[in-house]
Amino acid sequence: MPENLSFTLRRLGDEGRQWTDQLPEQVGDLERRWGLTTGPAFEPGGYCAYVVPASCEDGSRAVLKITLPKESARRQSDALRLWDGRGAVRVLREEAWVLLLERCEPGAPLTDSHLTEDQALAATGVLRRIWRPAPDTPRWPRLTDRAALWPDELRSLNEAHMTPLSANLIEDLAGFAATIAEATGHDTLLHGEIGPQNVLSAQREPWLAIDPEPVVGDRAADAAYLACYVPDEAESCPEADVFQRRIRLLGTNLDLDRSHLTWWALLTAVQELLGGFNAGTTWTRVKMERAGVLASLVT
Repeated sequence: MPENLSFTLRRLGDEGRQWTDQLPEQVGDLERRWGLTTGPAFEPGGYCAYVVPASCEDGSRAVLKITLPKESARRQSDALRLWDGRGAVRVLREEAWVLLLERCEPGAPLTDSHLTEDQALAATGVLRRIWRPAPDTPRWPRLTDRAALWPDELRSLNEAHMTPLSANLIEDLAGFAATIAEATGHDTLLHGEIGPQNVLSAQREPWLAIDPEPVVGDRAADAAYLACYVPDEAESCPEADVFQRRIRLLGTNLDLDRSHLTWWALLTAVQELLGGFNAGTTWTRVKMERAGVLASLVT
């Protein structure tokens, strides 16, 4: 079982063990019915799906993705079908909690290291292709609804001393989150997790997005993932000027206000700390430093 999925399954307890026990039979059944030959799972893989390379009977190459039964997995399929290959991988076949996807070749992520300006520029091209007004159906989750919870969550994080930000800056950030909750007019269907690991090199288009967590809202939310990106394995945090140049490039190429994007980048970085806090995990020193560096850009 891939490393990241194993982490999730352990946390699910009996439910995770039951899902694991039935997986080999499910894969075998899909191979027979869909005419597939599958290989070893991708490592370290995602946290919510078992993903393997697959060869089809006609010789084409694909990716078989079996997800945990979560509503977000259903929304992922809806978004990919809506984009229909424009800036993102195509859905070739699907059934409940299973997707057969176009395989990106050669399939290298945008970067495994710190994001360069050229790489950030390539990612803006992907965003411009996938961004579009969200259709009325299905009912997509909205950032405004999520943001209503963020002020209290940010204050809880500060009370637990799990952020390098001052109490005053946490209040300012909570105020920014409150404005997001009250905002109107943002109807773009976003990728939701457009980090460099979710943008792969391809042949049909130079880069294609994978693994969306679609949500409707402010386009700056997608850009913020790129603006504040630091790889998990990083041994040092970029200097403030690196983030500033990245924000300037993203703002210019995506028509976003730089100050607004800077606040979004800080919020995204702090939310990553919040996610670790809620999951009971620890965070790297670099991720803590990142929040501090981005805080210096708004003070």
